[in-house]
Amino acid sequence: MFGNAGTSPAIEEDLRPLSEAQRDKNPSSQFYLWFGANLTIADFALGFLPVEFGLSIWYSMLALFTGTLGGGILLASMSSMGPKTGMPQMMIGRHAFGESGGMVMSLLQWVNTTGWLTVNTIIAASALSLLIYTTAGYLYVVPVVIIAAAVLSLVYFGHNVIHRFEKIMSVVLGALFLYLTVYTLVDFSGDFSTGTFNLVSFGSIVTLSFSYIMSWGPYASDYSRYVKSGSKGTFWYTLAGSVGSTFWVETVGALVAFAVPSFTTGPSSVMDPLLGRYADIGLVTLILGGLAANSLNLFSNSVSLKTAGIPLSRGRSMSLTLSRRSILVLATSFSIVLGIIGYTVFYSYYEDFLYVLAYWITPWLGIMIADFLLSGRDMTRISPGYNRRTFIAYIIPLIVSLPFINPFQGLEGPFAVWLDGVDISYFVSFALSMLFFYLLRRQNFSPAKQAQKK
Repeated sequence: MFGNAGTSPAIEEDLRPLSEAQRDKNPSSQFYLWFGANLTIADFALGFLPVEFGLSIWYSMLALFTGTLGGGILLASMSSMGPKTGMPQMMIGRHAFGESGGMVMSLLQWVNTTGWLTVNTIIAASALSLLIYTTAGYLYVVPVVIIAAAVLSLVYFGHNVIHRFEKIMSVVLGALFLYLTVYTLVDFSGDFSTGTFNLVSFGSIVTLSFSYIMSWGPYASDYSRYVKSGSKGTFWYTLAGSVGSTFWVETVGALVAFAVPSFTTGPSSVMDPLLGRYADIGLVTLILGGLAANSLNLFSNSVSLKTAGIPLSRGRSMSLTLSRRSILVLATSFSIVLGIIGYTVFYSYYEDFLYVLAYWITPWLGIMIADFLLSGRDMTRISPGYNRRTFIAYIIPLIVSLPFINPFQGLEGPFAVWLDGVDISYFVSFALSMLFFYLLRRQNFSPAKQAQKK
């Protein structure tokens, strides 16, 4: 049965729908938020991958733009739910999945945000390590702790501070990446004639860039919920901000990778040979980008754990017994430990992480968008327990998509083999989940069903 039971009394006040008095943002705030949050090191690092895959610069840019635009459309679709519901993204998901079912998905989102916290901490810490020690990897524990603590200090004071910081970063990082763009083009020493077109490489980069920006989807309305209800343009501001900055920074990363094709330890290591005595500017850009991205990661990480609400007793849960700030400290501690462990094996971890990341998210996004189109504002109403039909619409597409997966060497589905290694499982599970959810919901609310209830 789809949600009609109202909001659970166990839900904390900061997870309930916001009143009009609590909404003080205009739709344009979403442009600055997503523009600043994506002028970051993760998409800069993503721009390095087409060189590794052997694509030419032009096919690299086309693949990056295609995947980024597709993922950006999904992110913007999720962002448009915030002004209509006033709820965090994972709370909105409870309408389709049920209260208990939504908790399961929130736990997956907590893992997702913890992973991105780690990824961005590693890249920012590597840049800080070079800035402090001038030798990559030396005493890297200290930079990891510094980066994690800096993010914690920003997020500790709440979403208003995050919005202000992202707006500032959209200007500061925009200027720094503009400098990197101009400097790289003016003093470009690489060879644009290298690389070629390969369908497997092209498809893989489309998938990876799609996976990167799409993975922001479960965060989106955590911030757009503060936009005044009835406001128009949230979708377009989110799309323009996220796609504009992401594709720009990916392109800069690709240019840098072509200019310094012999990098071995990640994007931070290319700043010295590329920029010479101006390398510190590039390193500062990477550090600030990490702070900008992880501010959203850490904030939404705390929201996800709150909405996960692991039950302790009737009407109570583990997350409800922890304060938001205690959860922030817990998540920061996780990111420090994982950052230290993964620091020296970043690149193999990053590529595999991007692949695996999308498997659970895309069918969830398909159901969320289908539910939003069918329900609109009524998504604030939550049914108890699990909505079995929704989980059918979620799990079957995941199973059907397994023959298409190719996340890393040694695990390749038969259809992925037939496609020469291109992984299209994300698109299969997304499309099927929307279709299944629509058909199952239509059956649930068919005239015959309604007549039986009467």
